[in-house]
Amino acid sequence: MSTALASPPVLSTAPAPGSTDPPGLQDIWNSEIDLAIMQFLYQAKTQCNGTCDTFSAAVWTSLGKHLMENGHRLCTNEDLKDRFRVLKQRGYLLSPTGVIVPAAPSPAAPAATVPDRAQWTSEAEAISIEFFIAKKAQGLMSENNFKGKVYNLAAERLCAKGHSFSGKQVKARWTRFKAEFKIVAKLRTLSGFGWDNARSMVIATDQVWDAYLVGHPKARPFRTHPFIHYDDIAAMVGHSTATGAMALSSENAVAAQKAPDTSSSSDDDDEDSDSDAADSEKESPVKKRRAAGPTPAPKRVRTSAGAQALTSMSSTFAALTEGLKSGEFLTSPSTDSPVKKKKAFDIVRAEEGLSPHSLAKAHRVFHGSGEVAREYLSFDSTKDEERSARTFWLMDEMDRV
Repeated sequence: MSTALASPPVLSTAPAPGSTDPPGLQDIWNSEIDLAIMQFLYQAKTQCNGTCDTFSAAVWTSLGKHLMENGHRLCTNEDLKDRFRVLKQRGYLLSPTGVIVPAAPSPAAPAATVPDRAQWTSEAEAISIEFFIAKKAQGLMSENNFKGKVYNLAAERLCAKGHSFSGKQVKARWTRFKAEFKIVAKLRTLSGFGWDNARSMVIATDQVWDAYLVGHPKARPFRTHPFIHYDDIAAMVGHSTATGAMALSSENAVAAQKAPDTSSSSDDDDEDSDSDAADSEKESPVKKRRAAGPTPAPKRVRTSAGAQALTSMSSTFAALTEGLKSGEFLTSPSTDSPVKKKKAFDIVRAEEGLSPHSLAKAHRVFHGSGEVAREYLSFDSTKDEERSARTFWLMDEMDRV
């Protein structure tokens, strides 16, 4: 009987503990006989719909005859039972093909667990990033996070590639990816720092690094290590997670909240004006006369209000007529010259350290209408504060694109 085996295990011929085989009988056992035993017993178990590895005397007798018919030495029922018990003790079981394979862990045994602290290699990180990009393209990403099943699927993908991670660990790594991306994105906008595209690495002099790391220790790894997934993560999270060239940092967000909101203040002014008008109306003699008696308001008051409205309308029409005559309303809005647009964009490309994704948005900003380039160039590039303000202004313009 020939059965294809993938490197079948060679069982030891040493006497197993508890074996009742007499001396010398151990020599008859080999992998071929063991295989024949397991095949026969599996078929017997299947035919009787058995659920355990317990067989009748008739089965053991039939097994002995089967072995003799295939050229093996005659064994007693007790010999065969002992041999079968030895194989089970060594962790082998009956298989559908009769192949001797290690037994699965007992249900009572503790299940293998993934270590709490995952050991991420560069290969595992690259696999996970590639997987995340594909899932974002499938619409499974929202608010810079993925649906829960994505992390479990990523863990299965990593397992297929030889890396053991749980879905929880994959999600934690994605969270760290975003945190690292924030740090690098901010560094790329700071004065004194640059970006080496060839190495995907933040660069700066030792003096600049030493001064910055005093207050920002979390940036220390990026002094000596590249961040090769910067562009891929930027393409996935866009502007909403990044700092620096991608979005406002937490400090800048606070400053932005403290900045005056002209739209809301104008609304407040309108409300205050309405309130003042209401107070004036309450204090006016006309209002007092209305409250004093049931008689209707004098007709002359309504005439006065209408006259005021007509006067205001007349003034508005006069101003409109004057504007049309002078051509003021017909003048097209100012637009930056091509030379000025090119100059501004060249500075952005050389000094802002934007990713390709962000650089494309900046290109659209400067090649639109208006005087965007003039405003960008109005910042004093010789001062650090002015350069930082220029970067924040540019980010706001890019968010409007």
